[in-house]
Amino acid sequence: TSALQSRGIEVIETDIGDRILQILRCKPSHPTGPIAHLSAKAIAEGLSKFYGKNISEDPEDIVRFVRDEIRNYIEKANIGITGANAVTAEEGSIVLAHNEGNIFEVIRKKKHIVVSGTDKVYPAVEDAINMLKVICFNATGSLIPSFVEIISGVSKTADVEKKFFKGVHSPIEIVLVLLDNKRTEMIEKGFQELLYCIDCGNCLLHCPMYNTVGNYFASGKNLGGKGLAYSFLSDEDVDKKLELCLTCGHCRKNCPVEIDVPSIIRKLRGDKMPSEIYYFLKSHLLWLYYNVRLKLS
Repeated sequence: TSALQSRGIEVIETDIGDRILQILRCKPSHPTGPIAHLSAKAIAEGLSKFYGKNISEDPEDIVRFVRDEIRNYIEKANIGITGANAVTAEEGSIVLAHNEGNIFEVIRKKKHIVVSGTDKVYPAVEDAINMLKVICFNATGSLIPSFVEIISGVSKTADVEKKFFKGVHSPIEIVLVLLDNKRTEMIEKGFQELLYCIDCGNCLLHCPMYNTVGNYFASGKNLGGKGLAYSFLSDEDVDKKLELCLTCGHCRKNCPVEIDVPSIIRKLRGDKMPSEIYYFLKSHLLWLYYNVRLKLS
């Protein structure tokens, strides 16, 4: 989004939570509940200031207001851009999951651009659906999202004399952009485990440090210990927030794909006994300090 905006292109997030973050210029707190850290009062105040009108603090009123604004932008848009929960190798399909129904509208623009990482490639649709079930159960407690889109091509028909015709309805063009963004480099360095993440956010719910300092223990949209490790490897930016990780292992125990984040962070911090003792003591003292501050505030 920021890259397109820097080129003068107006980009509007169509997910309710993501749009509110975009307007308020806040950082997310969870992959599937990005504004879980914001109260309805704080959201209403921010929206009222942005639009110059009084917005009700009632959650339903906030959702209706943001939804109507998004709809107006969707009607004017020429291009819809989405990510992908999965890209399947066997069928060549794009799998999208959503609960709000906004994706319905976005993928029906004349041109649909899908931007996804190479780590989202799955062998077949069946594997992708199994992944969605795991995400849903761990992120929301449900068995499957409200909507699952499986896109295998543009709109088409051969109803009249079996003559094949593309572009009956929108989209009439679909573009898939697969990004590596140093993912291959991560694999070569032995950190391929990070790419197994399905973004359910269950690790964050059980992380003592994240539950104490929130999205301060993050790098942009890359949240928690796993997110910081990913940013460290993809951006080559030495982030001192890695020191905050307690390496307690709660994230690993509660990860549905069993990513060993503590081991990864130990390697990044320098997997030597003296330094690890230093990081262990420092992280726990910081955690204790932040907890005391919370209780006293």
